[in-house]
Amino acid sequence: GIRSFPPGSRSLPEAGGPLSDRMLFSAATGSAGLFALFFERLDERPPGRLERLGARLLMLALTLGSGGYLLLQTITFSGLAREIRRMVIEAEVGPSELGRREVLVLQAPSALAGFALPATWMAESEDRDLAFWPLQIGRRGLSWKRLDEHSFELTSLDEPFMAGLFEVVYRWQQTAVIAGERWSGPLFDVEATTVEDGRLRAIRVILKRSLDDARLRFLIARDGHFVHQPPPAIGETLIVPSAPPLRPFVP
Repeated sequence: GIRSFPPGSRSLPEAGGPLSDRMLFSAATGSAGLFALFFERLDERPPGRLERLGARLLMLALTLGSGGYLLLQTITFSGLAREIRRMVIEAEVGPSELGRREVLVLQAPSALAGFALPATWMAESEDRDLAFWPLQIGRRGLSWKRLDEHSFELTSLDEPFMAGLFEVVYRWQQTAVIAGERWSGPLFDVEATTVEDGRLRAIRVILKRSLDDARLRFLIARDGHFVHQPPPAIGETLIVPSAPPLRPFVP
């Protein structure tokens, strides 16, 4: 849902994301008037060749072109939705016999797949002893260094954290991150460790349990699957390559 934003905030995401089709409604409201003026202008005098050509192309775009685009979009996204559903159902979250599991998602092949994990799992599975904790919503490659029994550091090998098109929805204030800034949660705390020009490059995650707890799962995206990646040993660093995209042009 849409959250309430404090007075003075400079932007409000429409329909929950910057790339929503629903945003086209705002532009269409103003464009409709411009199109009406254009066609009314054609009735005032005999249109020239370019005007007639422009009117025909516009009508084709608004009828056949619009319908063709909608059909292509529907086919593309329905296939994408089926693939994401399969990935979620097959995710290596551990056997239900372990009881309550906490799943930390290190990366996803698309932001849509990251968003869909908890809702799809709840709809498709009878296993309710599960909680998903996305550490990023994107495909970034990572340097994953374990510091001790309870903490590790993640460094982005691609774009900074919280810079993705969908991630910025959760930042109601576009203030620069400060090194040492810390955020607390029920399962772990997060500290900003490396900041370059106000952009977050590395974080430290401090868990309230051991990383070796069998009920703790770490998911990465590999070959069209969410697979469990055991944490590195204390003092060691694991390089997690960026996840291949599920579809071209899908963030």
